[in-house]
Amino acid sequence: MTVKIYKINPAKVAAIRQVLAADHWARKGYTLRSGKGMGFDIAEYFLYVDAPDKFFDQYEGEVLIDGVVAIKGNEYDNVKKAFDAEEDNVASGIALFG
Repeated sequence: MTVKIYKINPAKVAAIRQVLAADHWARKGYTLRSGKGMGFDIAEYFLYVDAPDKFFDQYEGEVLIDGVVAIKGNEYDNVKKAFDAEEDNVASGIALFG
């Protein structure tokens, strides 16, 4: 499995939501969050996808429209940490009720 994170211009979020409504994306369990909602001081959104390389080979072009870029390097690391922290917080919250 490979994790890819895409940064999305806010003007393109509606178009990306339409792409993500397709069955093959919906089954992958992607996460779409606003940068501000994740604690970053930016207007852009982030799309987190954990899928096999074959999935990206076949479908990545659908999300790589104008205004969307796959992030790399330090930005990728920082955003991934924020997604992981969110997931850990949710898991901890669920454990409290378990």
